[in-house]
Amino acid sequence: MQMWHKRKDGTLIEFVIVTDPPEALYWMTYKLKVADIRLVTKVPSTDKTEIRREIYDDIVARERAPHTNTVSKERKGTVRNNAKARRKQQEAG
Repeated sequence: MQMWHKRKDGTLIEFVIVTDPPEALYWMTYKLKVADIRLVTKVPSTDKTEIRREIYDDIVARERAPHTNTVSKERKGTVRNNAKARRKQQEAG
């Protein structure tokens, strides 16, 4: 699977994720490591570790961010002002 990372200077870096075992890539419980990221694009060896760390940090940040289709936990529930009045009416009636 081809994956791309765009650096801040605008260069595109092609990379692949190689896990052991290979199906661990699809597990929810697998913790990704920087060593799992392999660069396909030729870069100087002095920059490889820095680029791999950038890619790792980007992936982890995206995984931790809340999904856009989920309901926020900060959302407040509905206020039920009439619950006591309704209960009194039911008891009286």
